[in-house]
Amino acid sequence: MLKKTDLSGDDSGATTLLLELDDPEGMEIPNKPGDRLGVFTCNKIQLIEGILERLEPIMNFDTPMEHQTQNQSHTLNETVKTWVPHEKFSPN
Repeated sequence: MLKKTDLSGDDSGATTLLLELDDPEGMEIPNKPGDRLGVFTCNKIQLIEGILERLEPIMNFDTPMEHQTQNQSHTLNETVKTWVPHEKFSPN
């Protein structure tokens, strides 16, 4: 790594870093200006096990699930709420 710059604002709640990397011979990492790389941290195993223990009695983990989001539309008299499948997280 050649240089690390923190691009996050003080109030952002997230960290965004600009990492300037050298390209060791033979790696040939293709990239273009504006390309991004995501790095995701792992959750603590105790947290995952605790969540699974709570869900296990009510869910079958081998059954595909459909992730849905709630859409709200507002009329003069009410708020209409509908659940729609999330395109990115479809079980199909």
